[in-house]
Amino acid sequence: PFTAEFLESETIRVTSFAPTQNAVSGEWIGLAKLSARGAALVREELARMAEEGLSPKSEVPHLFQRLLDRGAVINASYIMGHWLDVNDAFDLAQARKKFL
Repeated sequence: PFTAEFLESETIRVTSFAPTQNAVSGEWIGLAKLSARGAALVREELARMAEEGLSPKSEVPHLFQRLLDRGAVINASYIMGHWLDVNDAFDLAQARKKFL
């Protein structure tokens, strides 16, 4: 879990993607950096999910949890401040007004 002692330059090892809001210690910003091996693991898992009929209704945290369950190592970096939630066209317009 996040504490003030974490520095922005440190990474932590993810052990699970929380199934409930009470267990959340951060928010995924929608950006993933993958190694060549990590990209291969993601492609393989997406193929497995498609075979199981899961991919159209799954979200990225579900994919990441499946990778963890298979023994993959996932690290995360905390970003403290200096970013915006831009989830739709309205948010994008607000961000443009603020910064452009």
